[in-house]
Amino acid sequence: MSFIIDWRNSVKSDVEKNETVDRIVHLYVTLVLVLNIALIIYTMSAITIRMALAGLDIIDSLPIALYIVPLLVILPMLLLAFYRERTGLFNFVMIVVTSLFFGLPSPLVHGFVLIIICNVIGAALILIIGNFKFKGDLKKVGKKGIAWFIILNLVGTMFPVSVYLMGQSPIASVNSESAATIFLDVPLVEFEEAVLPIQPESQLISDIATNDFGLSLRILENHNDSWFLMMDWLEQLNTTSIPYDLTFVFDRDSIAQVNPDSLGDTSLFQELFQSHSESLTEITNYLISENIVNRPTCVFFDMTLSQTEWSLLMSRTRSVDLVGFSQLIRSSMDLINSTFINEETDSLVTQGMSENLDIGTIIESFILDDLQDHDTVTMKSSGVTIETLGLWNAIKVDTSRSRFSNEMQGDVGEYFVHSYSRSISDMGQTWMMRIGSIGAHVEEGFYYSTLSLLASDLTISAGNGVENLTVSSLQSLLSTFGATGISDFREAIDSQTTAEVTYTFRIYAFRAVFIAIDMFDLIMF
Repeated sequence: MSFIIDWRNSVKSDVEKNETVDRIVHLYVTLVLVLNIALIIYTMSAITIRMALAGLDIIDSLPIALYIVPLLVILPMLLLAFYRERTGLFNFVMIVVTSLFFGLPSPLVHGFVLIIICNVIGAALILIIGNFKFKGDLKKVGKKGIAWFIILNLVGTMFPVSVYLMGQSPIASVNSESAATIFLDVPLVEFEEAVLPIQPESQLISDIATNDFGLSLRILENHNDSWFLMMDWLEQLNTTSIPYDLTFVFDRDSIAQVNPDSLGDTSLFQELFQSHSESLTEITNYLISENIVNRPTCVFFDMTLSQTEWSLLMSRTRSVDLVGFSQLIRSSMDLINSTFINEETDSLVTQGMSENLDIGTIIESFILDDLQDHDTVTMKSSGVTIETLGLWNAIKVDTSRSRFSNEMQGDVGEYFVHSYSRSISDMGQTWMMRIGSIGAHVEEGFYYSTLSLLASDLTISAGNGVENLTVSSLQSLLSTFGATGISDFREAIDSQTTAEVTYTFRIYAFRAVFIAIDMFDLIMF
């Protein structure tokens, strides 16, 4: 140990004797500290600003804001201490912490590697030229240390306290003066729901029409029974004026690996778009051959992740595995060809337009947070790019509270739909939401167990400006709430015009991660 101390003192003495070298070393370390402080403050401030641009209120960013304000004071003080007196201990620790902070997502944002290299050099230089001795006598040092300990702990408690208080008391009250158009999802195979498909009986059709609901028929493209049941439904709906849309689902889970290391690749999307194109041809021929007068309002193609991929993404998110999360997003970016998606989407939409059909897509909610810089980063995993988003006649965002809650291993609350509905309403009338799931599908997990709970989330979404909502699903509604479920559901919706919202930081953090990714796309290379 004494040898190391003697070596350090010798090097430090040599550096200080050479005034030019001393200034260069001092300037370099100061610039490294400035870079780290600037990046930390930029990251947190930019998240707050971009959340506001995404439609969220400034109060949603309060926990982060309570960290930013002290940092604006503490970090510059540390920088000033080094610049004036080369105080090394706190600044050395700060560089180590920031290196870890930027090192974890470096598999995704490769530019962070350059910052880490600069930090390593800076940390080594601080060890050599930094002043690690306490100023003054031990009594004064002790008093200052206790004061700093108290201050830092008070700052640290601001975050959990603010999150807790916002989660206990309403942060918003939403009024819905006009009802949104509500479609009931009808899965024509079991999909993830443990509920058998239902037949289009006359009484059921009458109840749907009487209560002013639309229908969204969900078809699994490689499942023949699903197609046959769709034909039965279309035959019955053709004698009514009930609005409905069709959603074609590619069996993405059958293509995704058992243990995938990416959220799709170009070969997966080759099969997906081919399947969608064939389905569009089939449904077009059927509508013409059977003289279907009551045509679908839109034909949607589901581009959302498979259950396997979704579980993988959320497990990395839930466990705060930044390295695994970064590697997953990076591999998805590298393996999916944007040009291919652009060409295939244009071909699919053009094919639909030639048959006078509106063509839409269903995408993941995190796409909303990848739109900040108008570039393509994470959205490719959901089969869209910045160029193709404008081609679709309608875009439906999957905002299933059940889907999120079950992977987050806890109910994410009404803040979930509140947060996303504010962002979706800013996108225009062609953007819609899919909400669910209602009723008890399985023994464990979160589902809308009461009609009033679901009606509350619909009120929030409509009150925030989303005009078209799809609720999943008709089968589970009937199996849970019985034959009167449809009329009871309408009554619950009409009787609720106001809903309160409490805070869920897990949703804010989930969105903040994707916004943060989008902030550093220039150094992602």
